[in-house]
Amino acid sequence: MVGLILVHESGHALVMRHLKIPFSPMVFIPFLGAGVAAKKPPKNAYDDALIALGGPALGSLGAVGVWGAGMASGSQLCLAVADFGFMVNLFNLIPIGMLDGGRIGNSLSPYAGLAGIGLSGGLIASGMVSNPIFYLITMAGTYSTGVRLWNQYKGIPDLSHPKDFYNISSKQKMIVAGSYFGLISALFGAMAINSEFKRTPEQIQFERRSRDGSIVGDGLTNFHKN
Repeated sequence: MVGLILVHESGHALVMRHLKIPFSPMVFIPFLGAGVAAKKPPKNAYDDALIALGGPALGSLGAVGVWGAGMASGSQLCLAVADFGFMVNLFNLIPIGMLDGGRIGNSLSPYAGLAGIGLSGGLIASGMVSNPIFYLITMAGTYSTGVRLWNQYKGIPDLSHPKDFYNISSKQKMIVAGSYFGLISALFGAMAINSEFKRTPEQIQFERRSRDGSIVGDGLTNFHKN
């Protein structure tokens, strides 16, 4: 699992290296994950989106590699770890705040954050996610989205980014959008396929007992006792 996080962060680092943006050493933070920070900001939102996409893209390939190993060896552990990799990379593509999806969404539209707020709020309200860290990410994303939309409404320049940071071409937006939604679709598909082969611990235990004949034996014993 830590190895897949390493692969994910390496994706960000490789894109920054390609764009000749210096970056810090990778830092692992217990219970939070890992991060690699750029030492200078990207020149525009397109480069920022490419850096953000690099992590989930390479991370997803890493998860596919683990899944392939699981299919080849029949290892349920590998299939479970691959499922974790698919889920983590998909989670990071939620278009809100500091997540990779937040940076990608910001390059496409200032309103992308609203979709992220709705999705995150739905996950929290339904109980699907009950992690305090995710609550903080949602709160921070809600604030940053609100500030950006308010500044846009009032015509206040965004001093946190270089001038014309978000002025990218339609072609660049199409590349980012196609890569973003294509990756999301691929991850949903990978998780669906993996679910056909992945077993829960209870299912594995039941199958092992069935092969060993212990279930049948227990049943016959109880029958004779009755």
